[in-house]
Amino acid sequence: MVAVPALRDSGWVIEERLTQLERRITRLERHAGFAVEPAPHPVPDEDSPPAPMAPPHAVAAPVTVERVKLSISTSEAVLKWAGIALVVLAAAFALGLAVERGWVTPTVRLLASGVVAAGLFLAGQRIRGRRRVFADTLQGAGFVVAYLTALGALVMGVVGGGTGFVAMITVTLAALLAAASLDSPPIAVLAVLGGLATPLLLESGIDDPVILGWYVPLMTVAGLAVFAWTGWRSVAVSTAGASWVLLVALLDHSQRPFVAVAVIAVGALLWLVPLLRTVLETRDRLAIRSSHVMEERLAPFLSRTTERLIHTAPIVTLLLLVPVLDLSRGQWSAVVAGTGALFACVAAALARPGLRDQAFVHVTVAAMLLAVGVAIALEGDVLLVALALQVAVLVVVGERLDHRPMRWQALVTLAIALVAVIARAADRGPAGPVETAEWVAEATVLGVAAWRAIADRRAEVRSLLSFSAHMVAVGWLLSVLSEPGLVVAAVGLYALTRLVEFAEMGDFQLSNRIHAAALVIGLWWFGSAQYAELLDSDVVRVGVWAVAPVTFAVWAWLDRRTRGDAIAAYAAVLGWIVLAAGTSDAWITTGWVVVGLAALAAGVRTSLSQVQVAGWSTLGLATTKLLLHDLESTDPLVRIALFFGIGLAFLALAYLLPTRIAPGDSRPESPVVAPHSGAR
Repeated sequence: MVAVPALRDSGWVIEERLTQLERRITRLERHAGFAVEPAPHPVPDEDSPPAPMAPPHAVAAPVTVERVKLSISTSEAVLKWAGIALVVLAAAFALGLAVERGWVTPTVRLLASGVVAAGLFLAGQRIRGRRRVFADTLQGAGFVVAYLTALGALVMGVVGGGTGFVAMITVTLAALLAAASLDSPPIAVLAVLGGLATPLLLESGIDDPVILGWYVPLMTVAGLAVFAWTGWRSVAVSTAGASWVLLVALLDHSQRPFVAVAVIAVGALLWLVPLLRTVLETRDRLAIRSSHVMEERLAPFLSRTTERLIHTAPIVTLLLLVPVLDLSRGQWSAVVAGTGALFACVAAALARPGLRDQAFVHVTVAAMLLAVGVAIALEGDVLLVALALQVAVLVVVGERLDHRPMRWQALVTLAIALVAVIARAADRGPAGPVETAEWVAEATVLGVAAWRAIADRRAEVRSLLSFSAHMVAVGWLLSVLSEPGLVVAAVGLYALTRLVEFAEMGDFQLSNRIHAAALVIGLWWFGSAQYAELLDSDVVRVGVWAVAPVTFAVWAWLDRRTRGDAIAAYAAVLGWIVLAAGTSDAWITTGWVVVGLAALAAGVRTSLSQVQVAGWSTLGLATTKLLLHDLESTDPLVRIALFFGIGLAFLALAYLLPTRIAPGDSRPESPVVAPHSGAR
């Protein structure tokens, strides 16, 4: 008799707490939908329960809101840049319309742009003490408008070419000085990019050899001077990237001696200035600059900028000199080995306390250049085999000694070998004649690349190696094989890389997607070419290309973690139907209808919406082709048969879907008739 009231009280308490929990969930959902951040002291509703009854874990609910919302800084950055871009575009459109209709002259338009630039800079300076990041944006936009004003004056013919060029350089240098005095890396990056883009925008000075003789090194000096004074690594990286891009873009537009001078000067600056900055930092000879939010956010990516520039400066410099200097193999070997000896001497000078890391970097570069110099002295196939052997030796020794620079040196050497394979393949052309020695040498390099892609334990390096080796192998196959052997080899390579990826021995995810897309595109291209009668019908081609959709389908069945193989198999089947049908529109439409009906039925049966969408899309494509193309291109009897057969197929599927194809729990139930019991 005592248990009943206790049970009744317990049930009442549970019901009361459930009611309270529902109220709290409703209130939290309301807060999550309308408030950006939860209030520190929320005001309870009138029907809120007393504080002691609140479960202690309820306060953890707002964490979900924090995970899904955008940060305030990100929202501000997007809004401000978008707003400024819209304002500048609106002003440009308004002024352009005014000039077009003769309301204002080009001079007045340029003066208005100058006023806008000055206004943006002054507005940013006014709020710099309160909103530093927003001030950087306004003032950076001001310099951009000023730079475009100078460019516009030149384009519209208000000033001459020399005056406009000087005006653009003046804006660039003013932006660099302002960035250094205002502690603003974004303005400095914009100035560097704008200054080095000036010759490309002008176009009139590209043929002048003086530009490459002194302008590019001068702008590199300006950017690196700001880096040496402030230590902003983003400015150093921007200067290096923009300088090299400009040299590559103008490589064929000037005289070779001036190009060589510019390339050597830029390479020496990008090597020595970061090195001297590091030496002075080690000896505490530089004042510490105030931190900036952009540098803080880029710190994980720019933490080893000096070491990376020391690694890349000599390599990029030598590569840019190759099309400029007409040297023999022996002379190039001496130049590369001499550069390696120079780095070895600098490494010996840096072998002292506090600078041993820089010394190790120079030792690595010296060893790499000396090895490449010796390899260049060799010829053709021997060179490729020598590079592959160097990679293998450097990897083994680097792992045994746990020497990270040596492992990176092996990666650089492998990259050089892969570039050499691609260059030889491009020179040979598609399915060009290849000798046995060439084939063996290039296959050796690809084998070493595949070994590194599978054996490397570092995830990022493995992904990069896998992608590079895979893409180079595909390009190499294009140069040594022709159809149908190329198709079989390409499909076999895809199956092999998928097997390695499935066994988690390599990271070929991205390259396999590109490979599958290339196979599907190739299948559709051959089908379209045969449909347009650009190629003759070939039964062997139809049979060989059938391997592609079968391979995709097998992997789609074996590995169900991703849908890539299933999508590739479906697209390949549709393309193969075009290839097999040749020029017959009726067979193409019929095949697409059959595949679409099968996909739709399978999607309904398995309750997979993606498969149903694929089926409906295919049926829509087939129906559109039937109504817009086959209606006029096919024979009347064939047209009747197509319409009639496809109509019957649609009706049959409509009949079978709810009764035979749909899952059992989704089918309509038969009415239940009560048994007749009779009357008594």
